[in-house]
Amino acid sequence: MKRNRKLKKLSIIAEFKRASPSMGIINESADLELYIEIYNKYADAVSVLTDERFFHGSIDFVGTIRRISHLPILAKDFYIDPIQIYRAHHYGADAVLIIARILEQEKILKLFETAEKLGMDSVVEVHSEEDLRKVFSVIKPRIVGVNRRNLSIFNIDNSVLDRLLPIIPEDTVVIAESGIHDPRELKELRGEVDAVLIGTSIMRAEDPEAFLEELKKWSG
Repeated sequence: MKRNRKLKKLSIIAEFKRASPSMGIINESADLELYIEIYNKYADAVSVLTDERFFHGSIDFVGTIRRISHLPILAKDFYIDPIQIYRAHHYGADAVLIIARILEQEKILKLFETAEKLGMDSVVEVHSEEDLRKVFSVIKPRIVGVNRRNLSIFNIDNSVLDRLLPIIPEDTVVIAESGIHDPRELKELRGEVDAVLIGTSIMRAEDPEAFLEELKKWSG
């Protein structure tokens, strides 16, 4: 279902991640500063994994990016305690990820309120109708990330967007997450969502700069 965004250019959130639970090692030797220099040219925001165990990330990555980039920074981790959000803010993050699937309603509210108090944005991630009901029963997020990857079995379900977009409020910024492998796929997402978050495909690209250049071209 179209959301009257046909004329809007898609924003590109380029993600830096060396590994993930679903993919294992993606690009262990990737040079953070080199990638961010490329992202500065083509992306509208940077996403970075700070979880060490599953994503081989570090909170220090946020500080490095803040030093060399003018772009907004989304710090992604398994946030379960407000102290983690304070830490992300301290290192220079502009936004944090709140994953509805792994949190109770009270925790979603607490994390969201903490980010608000610090002047940070929250990208509230959902994968199902149940996630959406849980979120909107306690908060009204400005930004919702629709993750097409099932966090339980790690498969990509491209029908998730079709199911969830009609029940997400029109004034919500929607980010499509996971499963974008070809820059031409962005043509289909224009008019549906406001932004795309792309990590693995960039990190695995033989020429990440050329890949991002193509993404930019197809973003509108």
